[in-house]
Amino acid sequence: MDPLKPVKQMEVKPNLSIVELVAEMAACGVLGAGRIGRAASLLAELFQKRDYRVFLAVAGPAVPGGLRSIIARLVELRLLDALVTTGANVTHDLVEALGFRHQQGSLYADDRRLKEKALGRVGDIYV
Repeated sequence: MDPLKPVKQMEVKPNLSIVELVAEMAACGVLGAGRIGRAASLLAELFQKRDYRVFLAVAGPAVPGGLRSIIARLVELRLLDALVTTGANVTHDLVEALGFRHQQGSLYADDRRLKEKALGRVGDIYV
């Protein structure tokens, strides 16, 4: 077992940058904050060194959830060696490519009313 380390309490201040916030999260080292810090460190290493392969697996409503442009940019910049996704994300990408847009909605919407308006729902996203 590694020696125990105390949890560092995160500090925020006015005009805190994203870089500073992620550094605070990394220094905290636990739960979601620690994981975000570790992920940021791994991504920085990943994009600086190209001596290994990068596979991105995407599940869940990533495209309707607003990640379409980020995924596309990673592909354009050739930062990925492989992209694996679900048929649902491909379908949602096609919806966007054809000029339709996913809309912000509500988890609590009446699905019957949405159906009357020819809208589908993925969580709080309308299609």
